[in-house]
Amino acid sequence: MSTVWTFLWPNTVRSSRTKWMPFSVLHLQKASNWTWAPPPTERGVRPVASRPRPKKKRTYAQMQTRQQRASAEKSEHRPGAGRERKLQKREALPPILIAALDVLARFRATQEPIQNIINPILKNRRFGNRDRNEIRDWVFQLQRQQSTLEKLLEQQVNAVGGVPPDRRMKDLALLLATMSAEMKATFETKTEDLLPESLLSFVQTARDEIQLEGLPPWLFEKLQNQFGDQAKDIEKAFLQKAVPAFAIDTQQADRQGIMKILEEAAIEVRPFSACPDAFWSAQHLPLSRLPVEVAQHVWPMDLGSQLIAHLVGALPSDQVLDMCAGGGGKTKALARTGCKLVATDVSNKRIIAAQKRSGLQHISFRCLDMTKPQLAEGMFDRILVDAPCTGTGTLRRHPDLLSRLNSEKVTEYVALQKQLLQQAERLVAPNGYVIYATCSFLKEENQDVVSWALENLNLSPVPLNELRPEGVLPEHQLEQHTLNILPHDFLSDGFFVAAFSKQ
Repeated sequence: MSTVWTFLWPNTVRSSRTKWMPFSVLHLQKASNWTWAPPPTERGVRPVASRPRPKKKRTYAQMQTRQQRASAEKSEHRPGAGRERKLQKREALPPILIAALDVLARFRATQEPIQNIINPILKNRRFGNRDRNEIRDWVFQLQRQQSTLEKLLEQQVNAVGGVPPDRRMKDLALLLATMSAEMKATFETKTEDLLPESLLSFVQTARDEIQLEGLPPWLFEKLQNQFGDQAKDIEKAFLQKAVPAFAIDTQQADRQGIMKILEEAAIEVRPFSACPDAFWSAQHLPLSRLPVEVAQHVWPMDLGSQLIAHLVGALPSDQVLDMCAGGGGKTKALARTGCKLVATDVSNKRIIAAQKRSGLQHISFRCLDMTKPQLAEGMFDRILVDAPCTGTGTLRRHPDLLSRLNSEKVTEYVALQKQLLQQAERLVAPNGYVIYATCSFLKEENQDVVSWALENLNLSPVPLNELRPEGVLPEHQLEQHTLNILPHDFLSDGFFVAAFSKQ
C-alpha cells in the first residue's frame, strides 16, 4: 500500500502515518502518491509554530514587588520631581546629550579614567567620529572647570530660592554651560522645558562669568617650588586641549614627502622643530581623514613621547629592552632604528594590543612582571624604563585624573619605580645605558627617584648627549643627565627623563 503525502507549506510535510515534522528530515519514496492541499491556516487549522504558549502566572512575591515599586513612585511629591522624571525619559533628550550624561554618571560611580568609560559607551551606540569628539570635548572641558562651575551653579540656585537640582539635571546644566554659544543654541529648544528656571538662568550666564580654572592649589604649589616663574605658563598650557601629533615610519617614508602629500590634499599640518620625523595639526585630525598613502606610514603619538624614544639613542647593533611597553607607541618608534628589541608589560591585554598596533614581526613582545627577576642578567645594551606614574604630565588629555590622585597613590608609584630601576640595573650590560622616564612633573617621582638610584644602585649619571640622539633638541638641553619636557615649550604632554650608565 502506497503512502499518500500532502504538501502543506514549503518546510513541513504531513503523512497519514507520521506526525508533523520538518520536510528536510523525511526521505521521500518514488512509489508515493502526491496530492496538493492548501496551508492549514486556510483550512481553519492553526499552525503549530504560531500557537500561543500559555502565560506563566506571576508569583505573589513578584506582584508584591511591582506594587511596592508603583506606590513608591506615586508617593514622591517634592517640588521638581516631575521635571526629574521627565528628564529620565531617554527620548526627551538628543542621544548625544544622553551619552555625555551617562559618561559623567559612570565616572562618578566608578572613578575609572574617563577615556576607559567613553570608548565602550560611544562604540555601543554607534556614534560617528564627529559626535564622539564632541562628547569627549564636552566631558573633558567640564572636568577642567568643574569646581568653578559648581560654585556658580550653587550661587545661582540659592539666589532664586530654587530647589537643589537632581544630579542628572545638574550635569545637563553644567554640560550646556561649557558649550560654545552656537552649540548651546542647537540644544536650547530640546532642554528649556526640562530644566527649572534656576538652572536655565545659570546656563545663560555662566559662560560670561566663567574664567579658566587653574590647577588645585596643592599642585600649583609643587609646580611653583620646582619651576619658579615658569609655573604660571606651565599651568596655562596644562589647561589647554592637546594638539594631534603623529610619528612617521622613517623606514618607509620621510617627513618632506608626507607633508607634500598632505598639502596637496589641503590638510594643514606643521613640522615639529625639535624632532625630525614628527608633525602636528592645530585642528582635530583623525587617521581616517589622512590619505591612504600617508595613513599607512604614520601613527598618533604625543610629541614628548617621540622625544623620549629618540633620546634612547638605540643603534642597529644594540639589544634594547622597552621595560614598560604599555600601548606600544614608543616601542614602534624604537623599532625604526633596526635594533634588536624586546618589549614587556605586566598586562597581557596591553601586550597583545601593542603587538597588533605595531604590525612588526621582528619585535619580541612578552607579558612579564618586571619588578621580579625575569630575563638573563646583563643581556641588554640599553633599557628604557618608561615607568608607571601619577600621569600629572598628561592633564591636557586626562583632566579627570586629579580626582583619583592622592598621597597614597604617589607613594605606591614611587615604590614601583624603584623596583623597576633595580631590575633594570640587573639586566643592563656593563657600560650599558638605562633611560628612566615618567609622564609626571612631581619631584617625588622624578628627581627624588633619581637621587635614590644614584645612592643605592650601581648606576652613574651620564649627559643625554652621550646617548647620541640624532637631530633632536638644541645641544645645550642635552648637556645635563636629566631633562624636563614641558607643555609650554614643546606643545606636548609633560615628561621627565634621566640617563644612567652601569659602572
